Amino acid sequence: SYCAVLIDTSSSMDQPDDPGRKAEALEALRTLRSSPGEHYLYRSFDSRIHDLDPADITFEGTSTDINGAIEKILDDEDVSSVILISDGRWNVGENPGGAGLAGDIPINSIAVGSRNTVNDIILQRISASPVGYDGMTIPVEIFMSSTHPLNGTFSVEIQENMAPVVSDTVSFGGGNLSKVFM
Repeated sequence: SYCAVLIDTSSSMDQPDDPGRKAEALEALRTLRSSPGEHYLYRSFDSRIHDLDPADITFEGTSTDINGAIEKILDDEDVSSVILISDGRWNVGENPGGAGLAGDIPINSIAVGSRNTVNDIILQRISASPVGYDGMTIPVEIFMSSTHPLNGTFSVEIQENMAPVVSDTVSFGGGNLSKVFM
């Protein structure tokens, strides 16, 4: 049985406004790797779980699914405990704080980065007609949420082949949910 070490390699771990986050995560990993006596299983994750190459760790994942990574490692491996190295900012999957993970398997966290909250806007759902006609506009309704209550207006853009098709703004009025009709 192993102690699974999961390191968050999403892009939120390597942000210019919090340069210590990545350094703290790598230092925690180095410390664990030099610990004698434990049988560790090392993996990295973003929206999926990956084998960890300690010589080539990149923080380029486009999203973070903490809950999914923990569920996957528990399902696939003989794990007696989990050590999670992350900034704790998830934007895909279930809220890891509210999930009923692991039952009696201990999950320990090494939180890295500053305590300043950075909001992350999450695309929840897109609703559009399944039928369209050439030359006609199809209305699209986009539902978004935020990891923290937001005030302000943010740009939303729909692209096709990396080229903007339509853009608008979405307003969060101090809450976590909003929608835009384009």
